[in-house]
Amino acid sequence: MDTKKKTVVYDVEDIMELLDIGHSRAYALMKAKGFPSIKIGRQFKVPRAAFERWLEVSASGQEEYLSDKYTSAYDAILNARAS
Repeated sequence: MDTKKKTVVYDVEDIMELLDIGHSRAYALMKAKGFPSIKIGRQFKVPRAAFERWLEVSASGQEEYLSDKYTSAYDAILNARAS
């Protein structure tokens, strides 16, 4: 039996690794409208299932899922700016 706990939420470092982006872009993405992050205290968290849906829908071009100007995950990452 595997005793490892399955990841339920991602943090900034996880998003950096998953998307191969830097710290500033990861934080900007966490703050972007349409990205499924939640803020708990001073930390951003992303539910794993919501991130997977966001990535899948964004990649398929179904921009109505996103509530801002970004039409794909790639565009969101490229255009993310630290606020």
